[in-house]
Amino acid sequence: MTNGKDKNAGVFSRSGAVPLRLVLLLFSGLLLVGCQKKGKEGQGAVGRPFEVVLVGNDDDALGAVEEALSVPCEALPQDEPAFDVVKTGKTLTPATRIYRNIVVVETDSSRYDHTLIRHEKNAFVTGQLLVYVTSPSARRLSKDLDKKNADRLRNMLERNELNAAAARLNESHNAQSERMIREIMQLNMQVPEGMVRSKQGKDFVWLSDDGVEVMQNICLYSFSADAWDYRRFPDKRDSVMKANIPGEKDGMYMETVGRTVLARQQQGRLVFRGLWQMSGDMMGGPFVAHVVEHQGRIIVAEAFVFAPGHKKRNTMRQLEAALYTVTLQDR
Repeated sequence: MTNGKDKNAGVFSRSGAVPLRLVLLLFSGLLLVGCQKKGKEGQGAVGRPFEVVLVGNDDDALGAVEEALSVPCEALPQDEPAFDVVKTGKTLTPATRIYRNIVVVETDSSRYDHTLIRHEKNAFVTGQLLVYVTSPSARRLSKDLDKKNADRLRNMLERNELNAAAARLNESHNAQSERMIREIMQLNMQVPEGMVRSKQGKDFVWLSDDGVEVMQNICLYSFSADAWDYRRFPDKRDSVMKANIPGEKDGMYMETVGRTVLARQQQGRLVFRGLWQMSGDMMGGPFVAHVVEHQGRIIVAEAFVFAPGHKKRNTMRQLEAALYTVTLQDR
């Protein structure tokens, strides 16, 4: 470095090797209704990343929603919940309505004859997602909140978190690394400001924050679309990483932990999630890769983390927000 398996397909919007160890050391039955308000001028939402404030009048119904929000994240080496749920009481108060993600749960058979989920953006403060979950009873709610609909609920909240991360990134990003990406990869991307280290290769860029305890990384690479088969993405990824991210000793290199890889369409692109490891070394962690075909090339924007002993959900999701800023240039 120098300073500086269930699968589908999708598209982006248009518009000298150093060992890795050395760097480490150095969401049927529910209806969704939405509306948007402006929020109070000058006041932004508060809350930790991927934190949800849960409010409601029925403990059983609250439990069903909490369970839906607390399922383990996909493709992490240890179980971490999708969201950190904070229960705060039966109704919203001035102190709780300023949070970024709020879910209000209410059951009342005299008012509701079916389960309904509706949401408001910026209801009390800017950047807020306020979700109302109403149902005749906790039993009906539990039945309607099946896997598909629970996924949709989580996706609503996750999009709001990604939007918050993107807003932070828009305020502070690394112009120097962005220029390098444009020149080498013909891509536009907002790069986190802390990505101060880089390595370049043929149709390949590796960026890192050079963190000691938690190391954040972004890789951008491309290869010919000839004979491209998305089912073989892990193999292609391995060949790219073997060539560009060696280990500390000869014969060590980054590789994909094959059976961990999940793939699906997500916001207009093919997204792979899984785990990586260093062949021949005790190193590894999660990765996410966004893949698209463009002008005869396969373009990959990937983030991966090495953070032994640390939680990884927030770091991975915040890095993924940067991947969503990628736009393609015509060659």
